[in-house]
Amino acid sequence: HRLKEPDKTRYEIYQVLKREVARCSDWNTLLKRLKAEGIDVRFKYKGNTNEVQGIIFTKNGYHFNGSKTAVSAIQRLTRL
Repeated sequence: HRLKEPDKTRYEIYQVLKREVARCSDWNTLLKRLKAEGIDVRFKYKGNTNEVQGIIFTKNGYHFNGSKTAVSAIQRLTRL
């Protein structure tokens, strides 16, 4: 059974996150590796503060909230 868009792209992002989070020791390295895989990352901030409230991944014209893309991988990101 093949996935159809946008689930196919969401799964691709999840797979890349799962692989790269384990390999990266800091955010800059992770962001560069995601970019190399065609994944753009944007952070959402709380109000007018510098406090990160969420993350959005973009690939193939689709946008996904971090919480709906890869919860376990996102939880590991917070440790970087």
